[in-house]
Amino acid sequence: MAGLGHKLIVHFMRHAAALHKMNDETDVSIRDPGLSPKGEQQCKDFSDAFKGQENHIDCILASPMTRVLQTACSAFKEVIKPTKGGDGHTVIAMPQLQNLDSGINGTGLDPNELADRYNGVDWDKDRSGLPRGWVDTSFVQEGWNVKKPGKWSAEEVQWRLEYIQIFLQAIWVISGTGRCKTEVVIVTHGSLLRKLVNDVRFADAKLTHCVFSNDDGGFKEISKEELDILRNLKSEDIETELDDEAMREIESPA
Repeated sequence: MAGLGHKLIVHFMRHAAALHKMNDETDVSIRDPGLSPKGEQQCKDFSDAFKGQENHIDCILASPMTRVLQTACSAFKEVIKPTKGGDGHTVIAMPQLQNLDSGINGTGLDPNELADRYNGVDWDKDRSGLPRGWVDTSFVQEGWNVKKPGKWSAEEVQWRLEYIQIFLQAIWVISGTGRCKTEVVIVTHGSLLRKLVNDVRFADAKLTHCVFSNDDGGFKEISKEELDILRNLKSEDIETELDDEAMREIESPA
């Protein structure tokens, strides 16, 4: 069971620039587009800037769309790689994190194609350089890429938002014993982020830091300075440090 002071920090990222938006107009003919050269560079720049923070990340969740998995695998490559004295993290592909677009651009691969790409004969088609099996596609079920009609349509998005909140609540409970914080990265799409996190602006391949409220499933955006405070807390300090005005603000996500 999670302790009273245990915080679940969620880092949201919108995927990097994709192939279907290389020009001023969107190319609607590309199914499940990958990253553009600009997007690949955005991921490299992020990965370089993120050096030294890898050990803070406990879990990576991502939409199964190609541009998102490429972003997660490239931007967080050093998190996924096994480190000296420990194991790397698997990127968990969650269909609930897919975009709301029902067109060709928003239609993902069938589960068997995804499994082959990341765990089978077609692995490393996305040039991530990651060994086979470092993307977990087991949560991706048949029909996840059929948007209309049915539960995966944009009109039915509410159940997905609630599922994500329940999933995060479960992470909070399971990971909280004896810890001050758990940090989760969610890489997804702008269309879903605007539904999931209100009043927050998202940029390509950049992190927005939030604290998750286990009470109501809400998110409170925090600054890098507030994140550093939470990262520096020790278990014996957490009750007194959380009396600070900045921490009281973090306690009550909007």
